[in-house]
Amino acid sequence: MPTNKKHYMNKYYHKHKNMWNNPQEIHKRVLRNKARRILIKKLGYRALYRRDVDHIRPLHLGGKTVLSNLRPLSIRRNRGRK
Repeated sequence: MPTNKKHYMNKYYHKHKNMWNNPQEIHKRVLRNKARRILIKKLGYRALYRRDVDHIRPLHLGGKTVLSNLRPLSIRRNRGRK
């Protein structure tokens, strides 16, 4: 049974388009992408395969996007499903 993920994401995007376009979400996305680029430069692509970039001290608690505050973490652990 084939899935049409592209259609689903398109439908989801149009339903929640304000969620991605507001300035706070854009800023968060920029910081997440910057953190990933920093770790890729330091550790390489293979170290981040199937991993998320975790801020040891979260951004909302005053953490910075610097190498000393970043670590690769499994997707399950980083998103709270241990």
